Amino acid sequence: MVIEIIFVLAGISYAMLIGWFTAGWLRLPVFWPKGNGSARLSVIIALRNEERNIVKLMESLRWQKYPAEHFEVLIIDDHSTDSTPDLVAQRLASGMYSNFRLIGASDFIEIQGKKNAITLGVRHSQFEWVVTTDADCIMGRHWLQSISDFIESQNPNMVIGQVIIEHRNSLFSQMQALEFMSLSGATAGSAAIGRPIMCNGANLAFRKDLFEKTGGYQGNEHYASGDDMFLLLKFKKLPDAHIAFLKSHGALVYTRATASLKEFFNQRARWAGKASGYRDGFTLATGLVVSATNLLIVAGTIAGLFLSGKYLLAALLLLIFKAAVDLPILYNITGFLRKRELMWLYPALFLVYPFYVIISLGLGLFAKPKWKN
Repeated sequence: MVIEIIFVLAGISYAMLIGWFTAGWLRLPVFWPKGNGSARLSVIIALRNEERNIVKLMESLRWQKYPAEHFEVLIIDDHSTDSTPDLVAQRLASGMYSNFRLIGASDFIEIQGKKNAITLGVRHSQFEWVVTTDADCIMGRHWLQSISDFIESQNPNMVIGQVIIEHRNSLFSQMQALEFMSLSGATAGSAAIGRPIMCNGANLAFRKDLFEKTGGYQGNEHYASGDDMFLLLKFKKLPDAHIAFLKSHGALVYTRATASLKEFFNQRARWAGKASGYRDGFTLATGLVVSATNLLIVAGTIAGLFLSGKYLLAALLLLIFKAAVDLPILYNITGFLRKRELMWLYPALFLVYPFYVIISLGLGLFAKPKWKN
């Protein structure tokens, strides 16, 4: 009887949480930029060994439909050992990137790491708003204009943008794209109800003065990743915090899927490993509910195979219930992103999801993943 009660309580808690996020996503209006924003933006890209990607990103930024005098791009080279800085320097020498700057982190700091590189970029930035993205991303031509218009319209302290995975024809990349959309839904839904729990540094904007006021990444330097999350949690503590999610087709940022299972789990382990540094009650409660629900499904499946069929039945019922709870928000997000064709993979995704979550949590707790080694 106790086992049944535990499974029921987990299901109810999970349904309430995801239902809340779903309601947040549905009531979040789509933002349509009008082209009247004029915020001054400093785009910061912290990178290391990105010779395969940086040129595409620079082209995406050069062709932004936003006045060049209203934004700058700071490329912070975090001790690259490949030709990344040479490629950037060659592009800058062409004269077509007048508002771009290359800053070598090794000229200012000896300690490597993404947080240190971004902090260096903020220190050298000229404008009042900082926008971060990653070197392996690209974006549409209206990205900066959408962010600027949103800032003028909503007057936020931090803007959380949406990131999606550009999938190839492989099932692995398509599964990643669909799973990433579910994370995006939780990100948007939680922000919409005033309790943001996630953000992505590949599409994030924040006020420079508040970054300095909160101390930036101080206190979290020892984590391999989490520059985005730790900053979000610091902004949440501000007395006048206004953190808004930008739901707009013009503000999407596109990133690539991981190429292998090893790369995938290393990425997820980095994400999971930083959770021990969180001090936000709602974020921790969300993580507890999601982790416990998935752990019960995995543990019940294993116990059912070796001990008693009742455990397997309980796990199966919870799995089906969880899939039904997750379906509405994912269906709506894939529709908004015009990726509804990926929903045929949903049955496979909800079957493997609990197991991958538990593996990622285990790796995050006991392994020591690094950013770019």
